[in-house]
Amino acid sequence: MAEKISFIPFDKAIRVDLATNKAVKPANQKLVQTATAGGCDGEKCRALLNQYRDLEISKIDPLYALPEELITGIKTGIPGLLKPKEVDFERDLAHLCSVAAGAAGIVAGNTVPGAMLQPLLTIKPNYEEIVEASQQFKVQCRPDDIRKDLAQRLDPLITQRQGYLGWLLTNRQYLQERDLIRRHREAQRNWRSFESIPHEQSDPTFRLFLDRWHLCSLHCWDLPVPKMGDLAGIGLPGLAIGGTPGITGLSLSSVVGLPKGYPLAQMLEEQNRQSAPEHLAGWIQVLFDKKPPRGGVEHYQGVFFVHFYLKYVIRSRYGQRIRRCQGKIDDVIAEAFGKSPEWVRKIKATITARLGQNHSSSAD
Repeated sequence: MAEKISFIPFDKAIRVDLATNKAVKPANQKLVQTATAGGCDGEKCRALLNQYRDLEISKIDPLYALPEELITGIKTGIPGLLKPKEVDFERDLAHLCSVAAGAAGIVAGNTVPGAMLQPLLTIKPNYEEIVEASQQFKVQCRPDDIRKDLAQRLDPLITQRQGYLGWLLTNRQYLQERDLIRRHREAQRNWRSFESIPHEQSDPTFRLFLDRWHLCSLHCWDLPVPKMGDLAGIGLPGLAIGGTPGITGLSLSSVVGLPKGYPLAQMLEEQNRQSAPEHLAGWIQVLFDKKPPRGGVEHYQGVFFVHFYLKYVIRSRYGQRIRRCQGKIDDVIAEAFGKSPEWVRKIKATITARLGQNHSSSAD
């Protein structure tokens, strides 16, 4: 059952703003755009798009990159679906994004971060970084042990973060509010309206939207960045953890130690269930219920990846062609993620149930 659409606190304000054309674009917008798009990545993006300017898909904005595993899988598993030059374009785009610190793709002439889409091991410190940190902080542990400890601590949180994105990007209310706030932002400036740029006048409505959905920022309109927690004892930036209704705080004196078996997780669950606002109740179910209606956190992590690559990449560029080979596309995605075709079909069933057939990841 789809989540109930509840009251949107900024709905009326934005609609009045748009109707009366009160939003005014900054006079220096063109200068800001030129300065930001003229960086190294911007030049490389323009060179790539110019190289493939005869391809219609090169004119799509946004242009998100496909993982190499999916490109190879489509090329070998569905021969003829992509033309040779399209395969070259997909690989060059993927290479450009991998070189640009794991970018998600090209949006408005420049790369945008892709940390939310990265496999787990690329998010964590590499061997050399761990050795350097161990020496700096005089930690007497083997780097392999540190990596194992990091994996034990970080993997569940990364899975939850990506799972939340799967739930969020298939949440009709979030998408409705996102589209509304996007119109509001684009009425103020029409270039990379998802970013907060230096010296920009504050936009409390945009901040209200981010806080309401526990986001610290947007990499782009299709890739929000969820807030995290502070489990290291080091104060994180306020945008990352605080100032939002529903944030659970935890602090202990240095002279306090929790005994083994202390029910901390249970206490946090109780606090989260009590403090979560109505529009996030569905996600709280996914997090804590033993048998959530449509699957748990890992299921929604899969929803995130499958929905993103099907809807915003494959369908966006090759929607008409994939009508005849939906089953083969499922097989390619399953192999790329090391899963079964049935896993993909269950995820697509969840997406369709939450968004409806016309707005799901299937081809029109």
